[in-house]
Amino acid sequence: MKRIIFIIILLMVAMMFLEAKTVSLPGFLVRPDSISIDEDCIYITDRDKVFIYNLQNFKLKAKFGEKGEGPGQFMLPPAINNVGLRLDVEGKNIVVSSMARVSFFDKKGKYLYEKKIDAGEMGLQYFKCFKNYYVGYTRKMSPANQPNYFYINLYDLNTLELKKGLLRIKHFSQPGKIDALEIALVLKNSTRRGPIYEIHNDLVIAQGNAGNIHIVNKEGKVINSINIHNQQNAEVSSEFKDNTIKFLKKRMLNYPKIANRFFFPQRYPVRYFHADNNKIYVLTFEQQGDKCLFLIYDIKGNFIKETCLPFTDYAFIRPYPYTIRNNHIYQLVENPDSDDWELKISPVKQP
Repeated sequence: MKRIIFIIILLMVAMMFLEAKTVSLPGFLVRPDSISIDEDCIYITDRDKVFIYNLQNFKLKAKFGEKGEGPGQFMLPPAINNVGLRLDVEGKNIVVSSMARVSFFDKKGKYLYEKKIDAGEMGLQYFKCFKNYYVGYTRKMSPANQPNYFYINLYDLNTLELKKGLLRIKHFSQPGKIDALEIALVLKNSTRRGPIYEIHNDLVIAQGNAGNIHIVNKEGKVINSINIHNQQNAEVSSEFKDNTIKFLKKRMLNYPKIANRFFFPQRYPVRYFHADNNKIYVLTFEQQGDKCLFLIYDIKGNFIKETCLPFTDYAFIRPYPYTIRNNHIYQLVENPDSDDWELKISPVKQP
């Protein structure tokens, strides 16, 4: 009898996670930048603060962080730059990247220690735990008429010294030309400051150029590459270009001086992606009502299917913070009626 009751309870819990639901997170959040999830908790960054919620009952467990230069404090650029804290929770600690430093906290939010980093080349950094290393990046602006690149690298676990380069990606700004769509994405989204990369098992999954995503091992060998244009081949529309230029004119004071350098790619690039349970979920620009089209690949880069998932943008090409974990999409959305923030959780149907 006890065994039957236990099985029934397990089935009830499983059914809960097969249904979409919305959870209110009232009274605390102002303008969240990102959301991360591990086995037990939800971590939300909100400018210079980090909130930790219980993943089961969604109650606030801890809150830490403040603006400043002291231990456990964070420095950030002006809010207009849309740059928030960059946070990684995959290791045993919470690793928070902010301006010119990397701060370490335990999973309860207790400050442990910090490391200063070079504010020039690595001021805006994003360290992610990867086995006995961290993955981060550098940006190199080359001499005149030479290509500019991002470099995704391995860093020492204790000293944060650069150990090995993994991948080189062309910067969106090159001599004589600037990718208008890419720079708009950067200015709109904190998560697009620098290249996009995810850690999954023994692999680094990293943004490439021209719609590519590269799957790289710790030796820096590209095992496979995904070209999203094989599945989604739509050309960038005139309306999309007009909206992008309208935003750049408003956002960039020097727009008139550099307008002749802007160009658009022929086809839409990778907007963002997440890795979860040996799958790669690529967010596209295709909106269908209150849903957005995702392309799903296996961890080897083989296309599985496309699917539309509930998804909300805060503004043009600026999504509300979201993540994908344990076959569910989690997105923070502000309720305009109550001004509370709601966590919308939807299952991703598996093939």
